[in-house]
Amino acid sequence: NKKRKVWYQYWERLIRTEEDFYTRINYIHNNSIKHGISNSMDDYKFSSYHDYANTKGKEWLQDCFEKYLVIDFSVPEDVD
Repeated sequence: NKKRKVWYQYWERLIRTEEDFYTRINYIHNNSIKHGISNSMDDYKFSSYHDYANTKGKEWLQDCFEKYLVIDFSVPEDVD
């Protein structure tokens, strides 16, 4: 059983730019797929993906995913 941090200090993840914001949103939306919970973002109901799809549109979301690539935000001690 690994001992891993679950909660981090809020100031460790300060979002400073629009690019950083949307990159992290994309990361969050992709999490259910990354962890094998769902096969697509549409399939996972516990996400803001549906709110963005309904308000901004799926074409806007696709552009956002292409413009702000998903990166790995895990911290070294949190990697499996």
